Amino acid sequence: MRLTPVSAIASLLIELKPTTIWLGFSGGLDSTVLLHATAQAASKFPDITLQAIHIHHGLSPLADQWAEHCHDQAKNYGIDCHIERLSCKPQAGESIEAWAREGRYACFKRHIKPGDVLLTAHHQDDQAETVLLQLLRGSGPKGLSAMAPISPCGAGLLARPFLAFSRLSLEEYAKHHNLSYTDDHSNADTRYDRNFIRHEIMPIIKQRFANAPAAFARSALNCAEQEQVLAEFMNCPLPPSWGRARERGKAAHSLSIPELQSHSPAKRNLILRAWIDHITDESAGRSVLHSIESTIFNAKEDAKPLVVWGDWEFRRYQNQLYLMKALGPIPENYNVSWDGKKPLQVPTWPIALTKEYLAEQGLNLNKIDWSQVSIKLRQGGERCTPLGRGHSQTLKKCLQEYTIPPWLRDRMPLLYSGTELIMVVGAFVCQFKLKDE
Repeated sequence: MRLTPVSAIASLLIELKPTTIWLGFSGGLDSTVLLHATAQAASKFPDITLQAIHIHHGLSPLADQWAEHCHDQAKNYGIDCHIERLSCKPQAGESIEAWAREGRYACFKRHIKPGDVLLTAHHQDDQAETVLLQLLRGSGPKGLSAMAPISPCGAGLLARPFLAFSRLSLEEYAKHHNLSYTDDHSNADTRYDRNFIRHEIMPIIKQRFANAPAAFARSALNCAEQEQVLAEFMNCPLPPSWGRARERGKAAHSLSIPELQSHSPAKRNLILRAWIDHITDESAGRSVLHSIESTIFNAKEDAKPLVVWGDWEFRRYQNQLYLMKALGPIPENYNVSWDGKKPLQVPTWPIALTKEYLAEQGLNLNKIDWSQVSIKLRQGGERCTPLGRGHSQTLKKCLQEYTIPPWLRDRMPLLYSGTELIMVVGAFVCQFKLKDE
């Protein structure tokens, strides 16, 4: 059976089983076809609610007319259209394209609830333009994967059912169904990178290579499949020699440097990219990988190398490469009483303290007199007796024996009962007196 916009959307509805479909509706050709085709497909799924969202960017004098047009068009299908106005303006020097895109998706995410799916009308020509843009940015396979057919968005999913369709096929659909749509004149402004590629570069390429958009789309799919294999690799159990590779939610994540260095530079970079993306949901460029190699892997054994990457930091300790959120300042004389009834966010620790969290680390909650509990940070001179030890030691010595990385030792929450240290959060529980003793 020939694939059509309606059948493509119907297949998505069967696959994803959404409760609500949200349509990104600009009023232009592509999204107007999306509105019409979705209304046709959803007519066979009476339990699915359709909603449209129009983003009023406020950049064109015609923006109010476009919003009114979208409201009226959606109403013709019995669909509510939510008009979202962007409250801020792009800053001086900021890319208008990037600002508009970020603003749109921020609005979309506010509406999407679990079980909801957002549909956008990106098509094969859009995909080809994205691949070219990523090539010009020097992107690797992740960037060249371009736009995924289905991806997370807020609490729900984002789906692009038209990636297999050319813009010409959507034009033919609109003409066949006599659809009325708006034309944003800014789409012809070649000062914007995407428009320059669309109007100046792609026509020349297609003169020589008529199937170029489809070929670019296939390349994007091939890159996406490679990235999927890497993602599956990082989600598989790894040998203990790799270290604590994927401990999401921990204070730090680590990989074995000797294990990494046992592979070729190319394979090492692939592993690092996949690991970094898994932890941060961000793509590391070649310059970051080079900094890790030169600054951390090649540092002297007694050095304390550091590579800062945006909000993240790479460090080394005992032949492990650590990745963590950038460390902020340590508050002086931190001392907070805590009865355990509500989560407590210690400013130097990534996970809020709860009774459940402490119990998972071995603390016997029934032994605690919660009226006497306080949370402090290390000041120096503390002593304790970790469970299983026969005598007390300085906390400094204990942290060294437990191989706690140096940069974490002053940041670990210390749980006290009165003046007695009863737990070092993230490391060990101490021997202490029972509350009824």
